[in-house]
Parts: sequence; C-alpha cells; structure tokens
Amino acid sequence: MTFSSMLAGENPLTEPIGIYLMQVLLVISISRLIPLSFLKQPRIVAEVITGIVLGQSGLCRVPAFASNLFPPSSFKILSNTANFGLVFYMFLVGLELDPRLILKNFSRAFPISAAGSALPFFASIGASALLYNEYADSGAVAFPPFFTFVAAAMSLTTYPSIARIVTEKKLQTTPLGQTTLAVAAVNDIGSWIFLLFVIGLINNTANTAVGAYIFLTMILYTLFLWFAVRPFLGRLVDLSGSSDSLSQMLIFLTLMCVLISAFFTQAIGASSIFGAFLVGVIVPHDHSFAVNLVEKLEDIMDICFMPLYFFTLGFYARIDLLTSGMDWGMIVLFVAVSGLTKILGHTLAAKFMNNFTWKESFTIGAILNSRGFLEFIILNLGLHANIISAKVFTILLVVVLISDIITGPIASFICPSNTAAITKADTDMMSAEPLTSKVGGSLKLVLPFEATFSRNLNILCYLPNMQSVPGTMALTDYFKSSQLELSVTSLRLIRLSDRTSSVMMATTDTSDTLRHDPVTSIFRSFGILNGIKTASRLGIAPIEEFAEQIVQSAGHCNLIILPWSVAPSGSFLPNNHNLGEGLTVRGAGLLESGGVGGGAGNPVDIAVQALDSVPIDEGLRGPLIEGVQKLATCNVAVFLDRGFGRVAIAPFKTDGALAFSHVTTAEVIGNSHATLAVLPEDAPVGNSKKSVLSYESTRIFLPFFGKMQDCIEALKLTALLSRRKNVHLFVVHVVRAVADASDDRDALYLEGVRAHLVKQNGSNSQVQFEKVTTGAPVAALSEKVKAFLRDGRDLLVLGASIYQQAYEFREWVDKEVTASVLTVQKRGDGAVEH
Repeated sequence: MTFSSMLAGENPLTEPIGIYLMQVLLVISISRLIPLSFLKQPRIVAEVITGIVLGQSGLCRVPAFASNLFPPSSFKILSNTANFGLVFYMFLVGLELDPRLILKNFSRAFPISAAGSALPFFASIGASALLYNEYADSGAVAFPPFFTFVAAAMSLTTYPSIARIVTEKKLQTTPLGQTTLAVAAVNDIGSWIFLLFVIGLINNTANTAVGAYIFLTMILYTLFLWFAVRPFLGRLVDLSGSSDSLSQMLIFLTLMCVLISAFFTQAIGASSIFGAFLVGVIVPHDHSFAVNLVEKLEDIMDICFMPLYFFTLGFYARIDLLTSGMDWGMIVLFVAVSGLTKILGHTLAAKFMNNFTWKESFTIGAILNSRGFLEFIILNLGLHANIISAKVFTILLVVVLISDIITGPIASFICPSNTAAITKADTDMMSAEPLTSKVGGSLKLVLPFEATFSRNLNILCYLPNMQSVPGTMALTDYFKSSQLELSVTSLRLIRLSDRTSSVMMATTDTSDTLRHDPVTSIFRSFGILNGIKTASRLGIAPIEEFAEQIVQSAGHCNLIILPWSVAPSGSFLPNNHNLGEGLTVRGAGLLESGGVGGGAGNPVDIAVQALDSVPIDEGLRGPLIEGVQKLATCNVAVFLDRGFGRVAIAPFKTDGALAFSHVTTAEVIGNSHATLAVLPEDAPVGNSKKSVLSYESTRIFLPFFGKMQDCIEALKLTALLSRRKNVHLFVVHVVRAVADASDDRDALYLEGVRAHLVKQNGSNSQVQFEKVTTGAPVAALSEKVKAFLRDGRDLLVLGASIYQQAYEFREWVDKEVTASVLTVQKRGDGAVEH
C-alpha cells in the first residue's frame, strides 16, 4: 500500500482514507462551531445545518470543492460509517427508555398519547394530499404509501428530546413533568411500532403480505428478547452488581447482542435500527447498569458518529430547489398543521382526562411538539425508498427543523424553568429574642441564655464528594444532645448537562441512585450507628444553579452546612496513608472519591466527576457559597475542614520496617471525637504494634465581636457544640480601643452565656472567657489562637460578616490558621457585596 505525500508534491485527497478523514474533520468541527447550543437548540439542528452548508445546496455547488472533498465515489464510505453509528445510537435511545416508567404510568399517559398522535396524523393526511398533487410522481408511488409516510413523519414523537426539555425546565420531579415523560415514553413505543409498519409498507409496495410477515416476525422477536434474552442479561448484571465498574466481558456480551439483533432485523426486511433499539429497551436498568453503559458509549457517539449521520440528511437536502411561493407556503402549512394539532391534541387530553389546569395542559402539549431524531430517520428512509422526491424531502426536512427550533422557546414562554418557592424555616436554629434590656437606667439580664434555643435542629449537609464526609460526620455528631431533637439531611447534587447519562439520571427514579451512592451510604450508616435521624436527597441542576438547588432542598431546615475541604501544610496526618477499610488519606486526611466504594462506576460520582476534580470555591468564599448565603432563609454555616474529628497516625515498627497504625472505619464513625497520639519523629519506636487510640479534648475558639447578629449566632452554635464531653471552649470578647456604649451590653450578654455553659457542663473547667481591648484584633487573636488551637482537629468559630468584611481577617483565617474553621451567617442576612 502506498500513500500520497504532500512533501513529494502529491495531493493527499486522492487517497480514500485521506478524503474520509478530511470529511469527518470538517463535519465534526463545523457542527460544533455553529453556536446553536447557546440558544438551547438541539445539536441535531446544527449537524443538519452543517450538511446543508457543505452539501448539494451549499458549497458542493462549487465544482472544485465537490470534486476534491465530496466526490460521489467517497460518499459510500461516509454513509456506511454514519449508518453503523446510527445502530449504536438507537441502542442508546433504547437504554434511555425505562420500561418501568411506561408500566407505572401507562393508564394515565395512554389517553394523552393517543389523542396527541391521532389528531396530527389525520390532519396531515389532508395536507399530504396537497403535497402529493403538487410534487409527487403519481406513476412512481401511489397515494396510500405516500400519505402514510408523510403523516407518520409529522405526528411521531421521540422520548430523548422530550426528556431533555423537561429536565432543562426542572419539571422532572413535578406531576406535570412526570406525566409529560410518561406520555413521551408511550409515544416513543407507539412511534416505533408505527415506523415498523411504515418500513414494511414502503419496502414492499408491490406485495403487502411481505410487510405483514415482517411485522408479525418482529412482534415474535420482541417477545423472544423480553422473555429469553432480558432475564439472561439481568442475571449477568446482578452478578456484577457488587462491582463499581463494568467488566469488559459484560460490555462485550451486550454489544454482541446489539450487533446480532441489528443484523437479524436487517435480514428479515426491517431496518437494523429496530434490533439495536430493542436490545437497548430490554437491558436491565438495575444497579445503574444502563446509566453506566451509556456513560461509556455516549461521547464517541455524540462527537464522532451521529454528526456524520445527520450531516448526510442535510447533504441530500436541496434548498436551492425551493424557489416558488408554493414551496415555502407548503412549509408554513405543515408547520402549522402538524404543530397546532399536536399541541391541541395533547392539551385537550391532559385537561379533560388528567384534570390539569389549562396552563399545565398547554405546557404538556407545547413540550410534546418536539420532533427529535425519529422524523429525520423516517425522511431519510423515504428518500432512499423513492417514496418522496428530493424536493418533498427538503420541504419536510425544513418543517421538522423549524418545529424543533421553535419548541424550546414556546415551552419557555409558556412555562419558565420550575423554581420551587424557597421555604422559610419554621423556626430559627435559636430564637432571636434579646438577652438584655434597660431597666431603671441600667442593663439587666431579662432572659436566660438557654431559653433562646429551639428544641429542634434540622440540618441540611451538602456533600459534594467523599472528601466532605468525615468532617461533616464529626461536626454533626457534636450537635447530638439529649436536650435537642436533631435531624440531618444529606444532599448530593448532580451536574446537569446535555450528556445522555445526565438526562437519564434526572428523569429516572433517584432512589436507586442514592441507594448505590457511597457518599450517602456512609452518611446513612453514620446516622444509624450514632442514633441520629438522617435522610438523603438527590438534586440535579446545572452547575450555575447549585446554590438555588441547595436552598430549595433545605425546605424547613434551620441550618445549612456547606463543608469545604483543604489540605493545609503542616497537617497532623502523614501523607498518602491508608486508614484501612479503603479510606485513602492525603495531606490533612481527606477522604478521596476512590475510597469506600467511591469508584468511577458509581453513577453520582460519574455525574459529578468533573465537578469534584476542580474546586468551585477557594477557602470560605466563592460563587457557590455566596449564592447560598444570599438566597438562604435559614442560618448558613460554612465548614472549612482541615481535619476536624479525624484520627492521627502513630508510627510503629514491624519486621524492622517503619509502618503506621490505623483504626477501622467503624471506630472513626463511632468515635468522632477520638484522636490518635502523634509521636515525634525522633521518638523511640517499639517492635510491636500498640493501641494508640486516645480520647483527647476538642478545642473550640470563638472571637466575639459583640452586637453583630452573625457573632451572636456563632456564639449560640458554639454553645450547642460545647454540650459534648471533652470539649474545651475559649471565648475571647474583642473590645475596641475606643469605648462604646454597646460594650457593657455585650459583657452582660457574655455573662449570661457563661452562666448557661457552667450550668450545662457542670463546671467551668472546660470553659474559658477572656476580654481583650485592642485596636489590632488580628494580631491579638493570632497569638491566642496559636497558643490554644493545635491543628485541624480543633475548631475556630466566627461570624460570617467578620470574615467577609475584613480583608486582613480573611487573609489570616485562610493562610495562617491551621485549625478547622466554621463561619456562621444569620438567616436572611445575605452575603456581603464587594
């Protein structure tokens, strides 16, 4: 085999592989450069437009361009590649369609589906008569196959395009969204059944009996796949369910089923796309197998294969033939007839058969007007079967393009993205009633400090990754008290994107995803072991809407905890040490996603993988934290975890080699206040392993700046934390050098706090109060913090306003303080603008 070389002055486009690679490069790059994604338009539209621009209506009208880049002899290879990709794309489409969704909602969805499909079908028959009389060759094709084909192309709906719109509008958890998805799923099954009938008809116009045989054979084959192949695949999935990643053998067997099924349906006279689609439908959705499989295949399909297929559709379009007013009038007619009847049919059925309001019913109808890819496939089949001419193909192609383009804006106009009302907490974490009041010209303590507490503490903990789990568990465990009704809800957020796997997770039951998520599983186990009432929630939103999603998920919680983990220098844990039970420690002992089942196969970790790898916020600031602070109607605590509640490791010798002792995960979870003694580097090391678990006190330092509400809330939160045994609390009252009238009030307030803590803890041996008068608070606090707080196991608590307003203070906390940090913002205060 010889190759043409540009270095030898030869044209590389004379080689078939050279032409093919250049064609693929042009198609993929141009379709990605068309900026329709910014306008919330389906990528299919850009790919079809790419075909129109490069095809027979565009640049291929230039002879030099056509002969060098798209010669007729080269198009066969490109077309075969596109059709091969279409087979696996149909498999992915089948994977998106969960049969459980259809069975669960069939009785509610079928009437809407039937009405929404029947009305545009019969209306399109009348419109197709005009199209047939004006453009069709009556000698080449009879009217029945023509109108059946045209009516099918104008009335069918595909599930994936509907699912994306519903997800973008955040309606998937609402009754409206769930009904729309169910109708789309039923529509999809009906569309494929009708498409099978149409293919049998157009491929066997001379002998309709053959078409009937094909239809019956496909029904029997579908039953065989469902009752014979599906249990076999289900058994394989169950056997691999304990593994976080898909085995190559399981993927191999599944893809072999796709190819065999595609070949069989092609061989009997149906299209290969049916065989691939049916295998996708029967693949079990248990153990998140379908989501994981889609995640494996979707990128290569979306980037390389499918642009080629939809490009070929645009390539065959002949926009240059649409030269008369009649041509464009037909386009307007079909857009109006197919769109209005489709919307009207679904709207009326939703209103009178499911008791939705008129607005909700109209929203369902508008969303279900989306056509998706199935109409494009039907048009391509009709063109190559000579049912329609190139001009009719172009007219209908433009109709489908316009329908897809206008569906999104219409749905947005009728029903903007669902934004659930942000619910105000039933109670504050603590009451805002004042402790002091002027009586007879002097300040008096009018309310005991303990009377300002609510009996219920409902916490929402946002858990972005496995790193946030240990510190959050330790912190919430410190709130546990016999005097407090404590409940904790863990929140996991999945980044919503246009990836198929992301949409699948958004539109399917999230309980299975949460059940297999290692982060929520560990947190749930922690709650059970420690007697804390826990719950889990899963949210799916674009990354820019995470803050809003967190606040909405808080519901009636009165405290939101946003944990953020960093790895400071001088950490008290050895680097890259394993704590046992699969927990990997780096730097400050942060748990990585690779530990405790957090492998790449976990569906939540797959969805947030890119998010986990790039920190959203630095330190205690950033768009996510500021967004939550601005929107929240309850207190917000930002937890900068530098190893709070973690264990330290003591070295020991075994067989003459230096090693490190470790504790089990159960010991860590069950004793969140436990630490391990850290031996100096030059300490003598014994020859046998010793138990080094010790229960040292946790130290909490609070600088109190007086009248600011954030400082008061921080003080109250600290009082809750200090109820735990072995907590040593140090409160420093920072007073400005210039006296202020509020200083006496603050001093009396702190006296009430001190009295409460002494009563609560039985003695004041673990509680220390000190007053500091200074004009340089950072310098004064720095020395005391260094002397009192040891490392990341201890905690610095402060009001959020102090951290946000004072740059010098913020720099000190971020760069010099080695302890963990908890900043508290009072409900409704909002983040401070800079």
